[in-house]
Amino acid sequence: MLKPVDNFIAPQKIILFHIDLTGRVVEFNEAFKKAFSIHSDQKDSLEFSQLCHPDMPKAIVENIWETIQAGKPWWGIIKTTSSFPETTWLVQNIVPIYEGNRPKTYLSVAYPADAAQIEITEQQFHQLNAGQATLPKPSLQVKSPSQKRIILFSVLALTGMLGACSQLDNSAVGLFFVVIAMMGFSYLFFSAYTQARIKAKLHQGIDKLSQGRFNDIIADDSDWGQQLNLIRTRFAELSARHYEEAHTLAYYDALTDLPNRILMVEKIQQLISSPSLSTKPFSVLLMDLDHFKEVNDVFSHDLGDELIQQVANRIQSLVRHEDMVSRMGGDEYGILLQETTSKQAVLKANAILSALVKPYLLQGNTLSVSASIGIAHYPEHGRHYETLLKHADLAMYAAKENGRNCVFEFEPDMAKTARKTLNLETALHQAIEKQQLKLAFQPQIHFDIQSVVGFEALLRWQHPKWGMISPDDFIPIAEKSDLIVQLGHWVLSQTLAMLQQFKQQDMAHLRIAINVSAREFWRTEFVEDLQAQLSQFPEVDPSCLELELTERLAMGDPEKIVSVLEALRALGVRLSIDDFGTGYSSLSYLRRYPIQVLKIDKSFVQDIGKNSDDDAVCLSIVSLAQALNMETIAEGVETPQQEAFLKSIHCTHAQGFYYAMPLYADELSAWLSENYPKLNLPKANLTHI
Repeated sequence: MLKPVDNFIAPQKIILFHIDLTGRVVEFNEAFKKAFSIHSDQKDSLEFSQLCHPDMPKAIVENIWETIQAGKPWWGIIKTTSSFPETTWLVQNIVPIYEGNRPKTYLSVAYPADAAQIEITEQQFHQLNAGQATLPKPSLQVKSPSQKRIILFSVLALTGMLGACSQLDNSAVGLFFVVIAMMGFSYLFFSAYTQARIKAKLHQGIDKLSQGRFNDIIADDSDWGQQLNLIRTRFAELSARHYEEAHTLAYYDALTDLPNRILMVEKIQQLISSPSLSTKPFSVLLMDLDHFKEVNDVFSHDLGDELIQQVANRIQSLVRHEDMVSRMGGDEYGILLQETTSKQAVLKANAILSALVKPYLLQGNTLSVSASIGIAHYPEHGRHYETLLKHADLAMYAAKENGRNCVFEFEPDMAKTARKTLNLETALHQAIEKQQLKLAFQPQIHFDIQSVVGFEALLRWQHPKWGMISPDDFIPIAEKSDLIVQLGHWVLSQTLAMLQQFKQQDMAHLRIAINVSAREFWRTEFVEDLQAQLSQFPEVDPSCLELELTERLAMGDPEKIVSVLEALRALGVRLSIDDFGTGYSSLSYLRRYPIQVLKIDKSFVQDIGKNSDDDAVCLSIVSLAQALNMETIAEGVETPQQEAFLKSIHCTHAQGFYYAMPLYADELSAWLSENYPKLNLPKANLTHI
């Protein structure tokens, strides 16, 4: 009698399930449920054919059924309907399970295929679907160390499922163990010569194996029996060590060797439930690297992995032996500080931040990163692991919202803030559809001719219930998801429509600048999508569209950045660096970029005449721009003193309340009739919109 597959001891990547004789999936484990997003109560209605992707050649699907219905095992690579990339392609092993002389059910063990296997299989599928090839012969080429471990763990899982080793010789079910052992263990532990002999014997004896005549095989061929005994002996010798490996896989992160989230949770539960430890305070810290996605986008995932490892090493060097550092997933770390006060936990968190900001040398690149840390204290902030982790997470996001590179302890109001953020995100999804968004256009003035030459488009959100919502509140929320891409697409469409309107009103030379987020910029379809939108407005001169890029974005891999920027310039659009001076741009990289404009951040402009350092920064930026043959635009000009200084250092353009407030589309015509081409002074009324 088979145990339910939910009870099998198997690594998380091993997908186990039973198929009955009609093709219905009747039992499956947690890995299967996760891969196919299935609920337990769906098993009676789930067919094996539903797991096979439509791209699967019909001939292969038919071959699977013909093989197992003939009482023979089938193994090969299949493409599935799983919505998760790592389980879309699986190495599938299916074997009939006999009761008497007939199969009772079919047992499947599957694990993720590696890149080389996928590439070969995709070619085979394409050829089969095109009628250019015949069915490939099943083969198992195991090169990836991770797949070798998975095959080994498959054996461990099946051992626990099939019963004691002493019963394997007489168990028809146990034959699948032998098949897997021969296929997997021979590749893991034996020489090429022995592998070939075992593989040859496997093909010779497969019919007898599938019919349950294991003893007949040993009796018929002593050499065959010796090979099987050799495998079983080796398995017995190695099982203890590999159970330890299975434990490591389940509880430790493969990239950093740190404990994973599961082990962190178990440790927190142990501290809370232990009579001797539950009275002692401890702190849970959650830490997330700031702008880590940009590291992956701008450089590479390999470099990102190295950064994850080096960060892990730095954190570990700062904690005690009794504390725990874990990788919770992605670029998030957990730190458990035992028997510590809240003050000590904050001091430790700040020490970690100080250590992390020191430069990293990664693949020839010097990189600086920061982090945000949230802290929850036991028992003050919760007496359950879920509560503590939730509260530490809320505190971490509060740190991000307050400028990043800082430490926040949990406060009850953070839960309200989190709910507000969630409500804002939900409402923002509907804002475009419900026409709640508007663009306001702030004029840009050319100093030499004292004339309006363009505008910056600023996004505004007028919510029917909450009123005007600041971009500082909703843009960061959008940037955490693809919402920013949708907003960017809408802003571009509205901007091109306005440029077309300028053309029709004989003001074709007026430009409009729009902001481009890093998430938009690094989309592979960004340039193509921009070109498509430009083609919908053939009357618009692309040089009248200016894309403002953040200085942080310009700090990435220069080769990749130059490639994208040159593609954008080829479309004819203008490019500028926004908020210049607030980051750490490399001047050697900047001179390679096809940039036309540097925008001086308003934080330097607002204290002109009051702070000599800000005066010097503005002068330096203008001098740099002149040396690189670029224009400059000073943001946030509000006084005649600021204007006079900027003119004296030969800044070319300015924008700010001193000249005009941002104007909605329906206000532009009236304003331009009074201020175009020459700006009409006195200056604007300083009322914000």
